[in-house]
Amino acid sequence: MKILCIQTGGTIDKGYPRATQGWGFEIGEAAIKEILENYKHSLEISYESFCKKDSMDISDEDRQQLVHNIESRNMERVIITHGTDTVIETGLFLSNRVREKVVVLTGSSLPAKFKDSDAPVNIGLALAAVQTFRPGIYLAIHGIVLPIAEAERNLDSGLFTRKK
Repeated sequence: MKILCIQTGGTIDKGYPRATQGWGFEIGEAAIKEILENYKHSLEISYESFCKKDSMDISDEDRQQLVHNIESRNMERVIITHGTDTVIETGLFLSNRVREKVVVLTGSSLPAKFKDSDAPVNIGLALAAVQTFRPGIYLAIHGIVLPIAEAERNLDSGLFTRKK
């Protein structure tokens, strides 16, 4: 089974700044690649870095380019790592434009480099979902996998849940 993993940036890929006197996090290499390469699996996975932006900086132009990127590839299963602030917005954008592919978006509350990060669990959840779900756009995070249109974020807890 072939799976394409696309890094867009967000907290999952953030690390401490390498520059002297740096104060903010920098988006580094794709955390999903590092995580999945540390585990044995029999999948054919390719990795691609897309825009390496904080999700608050992702524009509709970026999203349209992401659609083009997904549609132009001969891969039916895609995982996108994304920042949590606008992951639903991106997912809804994709849901109106991407057809006949299983696309699973995921991210994390803490950078993957942090010891207590939820990134490995969320990536594992996304990996299982992308292999078993029918074509559509899904969110896999915080122990849930939902069609993107059914997902919402509780702003008090920061957790994603099913819409009520």
